[in-house]
Amino acid sequence: MGRSYYLNENGKEITQWFFGVGKFMTSADSFFQQTPSLYNLEVLENSIVYCIPKEDLDLLFAKYHKMEKLGRLVTTEMLTKMVNKLNALQFQTAKERYDYMLAEFPDISHQVPLGHIASYLGMTQETLSRIRKGDARK
Repeated sequence: MGRSYYLNENGKEITQWFFGVGKFMTSADSFFQQTPSLYNLEVLENSIVYCIPKEDLDLLFAKYHKMEKLGRLVTTEMLTKMVNKLNALQFQTAKERYDYMLAEFPDISHQVPLGHIASYLGMTQETLSRIRKGDARK
């Protein structure tokens, strides 16, 4: 499990995204545009990490059609998930956002500190605690 985050104007870490086990972890705009990122990447548990420079990935895409297709599928998945998260932040209640996150990352509460989860969901830790407490009663 990993995450991307940024520091707000008060120096507080705000989680932008979580990356599940076996998923590609990148700051996509930085990687593909080859520009500095506004985000930090952090591995949250013991992991084996594989890295590939953009130039090597471009060569694989050019040489192997199946690699190019994989890149397109991964990009489409990432874009879809980003749009879904944006929609959740704009149109869903805090509880609906929490439920959506659990559907996406079922074991997250055992893997990630609650502060990271709360910032990812755009809520305070207190609000997250109230939501979790309400779920525990059911």
